Amino acid sequence: MLRRKLFSARAGKLFCIILVLVVLALAVTGCGGGGGKTGNGGNGGNGGNGGNGGNGGSADFSAFKGVWKSENVSPTVEITVSEVIAGDDQSDFLRYFTGKVTCNVFKGGHLDITASDNFILGDNYILASLVKAGQQTMKTIIIRAREEVEDEFGSSVANELQLEGYLPDANTLKASRMEITSKNEMIYEFDPEDGTVFLTFKKQ
Repeated sequence: MLRRKLFSARAGKLFCIILVLVVLALAVTGCGGGGGKTGNGGNGGNGGNGGNGGNGGSADFSAFKGVWKSENVSPTVEITVSEVIAGDDQSDFLRYFTGKVTCNVFKGGHLDITASDNFILGDNYILASLVKAGQQTMKTIIIRAREEVEDEFGSSVANELQLEGYLPDANTLKASRMEITSKNEMIYEFDPEDGTVFLTFKKQ
């Protein structure tokens, strides 16, 4: 029952999280002027795909695809974003992806995100969004990977990774929050009150 309540709370916060990430991204990129990072139009950014934020047929989520590796984080985390999960129940600006979350807390070293992982209340998902704000299209991403294993006493415990972030350019993922749990114990937590501090992942 407690887990169900926690899942419901997470679902209720989804759109709030997306809006917060948009604001954070605007605050960071808006201060940097119109130069360096705006040449991202060909990868689902501003420019050529101007309808990204609102027209489902023309929305380009290709910028999310690839392998993203953490920098200066222990344990190291690698996120593989593969293919959009097909489905008629997705909104124009949200897409679930298949992929893989690699981290040594998982029993096999990684967890696969499959075509059935397309539910915000599920244990595993990669959920990307495109939100248009003025002339910019913000690209945000929310990831959860969770497995249940047995501890040395035969009790069921969980290994889990959660991440929320956005793409400021074609080769960078900035995480505003990340938590890693090993056998129900939090071993890494990044959730700063300062909205200008982020973890960096680079596309490989």
